[in-house]
Parts: sequence; C-alpha cells; structure tokens
Amino acid sequence: MAVKEVFIFVACFAMLSGFGDSVDIQCKYGTDSWIAVGDVYQCRLQNTLNIKSRESAVINSVNGSHSSGKSNADVTGFWSSDSSYVIEYFPRNLDNIFINLKMIVIVFGRLKEIQQSDLKPFTKLVLLSLYQNDIEFLEDGLFAYNPELEFVSFRYNKIIHIGSQVFDNLNKLTWLLLYGNTCIDMDAVNNQIAVKEVISQAKSKCLSYSGIDKELQKLENSLLYVNSESLPIFDQNLQKLQSRFQNSTISQYLPLKERFQAITSWKSKTIWTVKDEMSSIETALASCKSELNQIKIINTTGKEANNTNDEKTFTGQDVSKYIIIVISSILGLFNIVLIIYNQFAM
Repeated sequence: MAVKEVFIFVACFAMLSGFGDSVDIQCKYGTDSWIAVGDVYQCRLQNTLNIKSRESAVINSVNGSHSSGKSNADVTGFWSSDSSYVIEYFPRNLDNIFINLKMIVIVFGRLKEIQQSDLKPFTKLVLLSLYQNDIEFLEDGLFAYNPELEFVSFRYNKIIHIGSQVFDNLNKLTWLLLYGNTCIDMDAVNNQIAVKEVISQAKSKCLSYSGIDKELQKLENSLLYVNSESLPIFDQNLQKLQSRFQNSTISQYLPLKERFQAITSWKSKTIWTVKDEMSSIETALASCKSELNQIKIINTTGKEANNTNDEKTFTGQDVSKYIIIVISSILGLFNIVLIIYNQFAM
C-alpha cells in the first residue's frame, strides 16, 4: 500500500471513529409522568458508564428497543439514576441523538461541574435535576439558553459558589431545590415567590467562594506593601491558597481563575522589578558609603587623608559626585513608587 493510500486510510478511520473516547449507551424506553413536564417518553440509562473527562463524555450512539411507533425524535426525557455509574462530566452529543429533550435527570452520577456549553443545545429544557452529585459552583450565564426551565434541582451537591445572575433569566422557574449544599440549604417548592427568596439567599451566601475570595483579597491588598523581606512570606501564603484552589473543581470558575493569574502575573512583573530597583539602589548606597569611609576631613580648609595617610584634597568635584549618587538613589526610590502605583491602578 502506497504512503498516500495509508495516509487516506488513517484519516478516514479517524473521522469514522469520531472523538476517539466516545461511548455507547443502552436505553430502556418508556413513558412516565414528571413534575413540570407531565408525561415524558424517556430513555432511562441501563449500562454502566465511566466518564472521567470531557473527552470521554461524547455519546457516540444509543441502543435500545423503542415502544411501538416511537423513535429517537419522540424522546423528551433522559434519566440516569444508578450510583454505580461514573459520570463526572455532562454527556455530550445527546442533543444530536434526542433532538426534543425537555427533561434531563442525572442523579448519583458524581458530576463535578456543569457549564453553559453543556446546556446550550437544550433550548426546550423544562426540567433539570442534578441531584446528589459533586458540583461545587454554578457559573453566571449557566442557563442563558434555557429560558423554558420550570424545575431546577441541585440538591445534595457540594456547591460553594453561585454566580450573582445564574437564575435571573428563568422567568418560568417555580421549583428551585438547593437543599443540602455547602453555602445554601434551601428549597422553593412550586412557588415563584419562594424561588425569588432562594435566589436572594444564594446571592447573599454563595458569592465568597467559601473563604477563598477573602484570602485572595488579602493577598491582592498586600501586594502593594511587598518588599524583599516580606516576599518569601507572601509567596508561601500564595502557594498555600493556590494549592487549596487547584484541589477543588472551583479552580475552573473563570473569574476566580483570572484573579489568580492576575496576582501571579502582577507579582512576577512588579515585585521582581521592585526588587531589582532596590538591589541597584542598595549597591549605589553601599558604594557611596565605601567611598565616604575612605575620606577623613582633617580640617576646615578641605585637606583630608585616607586610611593609608595619603593626603588628598576634598574638592567640589567630589561633593558633586556624592550629590549625584544621593539624587540617583532618591530617583530610584521614586521610580519604585511609580511602578507600584501604576500596577495598582491597573
């Protein structure tokens, strides 16, 4: 087989293989009645999944026997509720298989996160239940493409942060279940007024990243005062906080991630610049001190001698030299202040 033919074969195989890590699912089809959506012809997941990355979350095909006269186009619900399944990331490509989904239920699945891009295809979604998973944060704009939602449940997750505008465009929402989370422990059951109260409490209690925000704010404030002596302590505190941050899935929350990147960049760009400036000034001052130590004013007429008793005249040129050194040092200090001010203002 020629090289060209081998290349074409490999390329075609890759295309036919889809995403490489894609999976097949087995459905048990049937009709059931659910809150908010009523009767639903649904796919109930039957086979054990092991989705531990976004790459492996792509659904390649769906198998199972439909009820008489039904097809994938009639499926309006997807339901997974087996604790033996490992679904750490939201299944992708479901929208291309079941084009009319109004209900998605993934419970006991160990989901680590849910993103706007996961839900974007489901513009007809009425019910979303992600009960008892491992989700830690809900990003702003999460439901931007799901205005039909009436029922949302994140009960018994591990939520420590909810963006301030997550639920703001859900005007039909009458069920909002957030009981059993870290930052909030409330439900609103079939009541729009109660939903507004739960949203208000979420905005009040779930914006601090469970303490990470406050500690990060302290570091941001202390940047202005970091010097060569306090820099090691600052680095130590930053590393501790970064370790806590990166061991949590909230490290994927973009606004928080950007703040960590900004503080690290600020430190590397400014603190080390300041340190270099300080080093230059300290060198200049040390040189000045060394020169002055070599001089002894022996009388008021300007005669002097160094430590070797060689006579030397303390002239106006010498005075100018030391004045220049002192002025340079002052300008260096002023430059440091400007650097810190400009970076802080940014």
